[in-house]
Amino acid sequence: MSSRSNGGTARLRAFAAILLTIFLLPLSASGADLVFTASIRFLRPEFLTVRLADGRVISARLPKSPALSAAAISTHYKIADQVEITFQAHFKLLG
Repeated sequence: MSSRSNGGTARLRAFAAILLTIFLLPLSASGADLVFTASIRFLRPEFLTVRLADGRVISARLPKSPALSAAAISTHYKIADQVEITFQAHFKLLG
């Protein structure tokens, strides 16, 4: 009976470890940047729109820095060029 009980306990611990990993994994990855490889679809002064290989379309607001302005991007890339884009999360604490 004790071997059967130990087997059940081991399975329960393994199941608990898996659940804990599933719930904690998103918390550990929440600060990670998102990186996409896509083709440029639209370029406007305020935003950039790209199409991923799977067909999804992503629009992102361009930062106000001159190096990443629409004018700077258009000197290096044209519509349909493949680019790698990194989205960075910026959080501001209120208080």
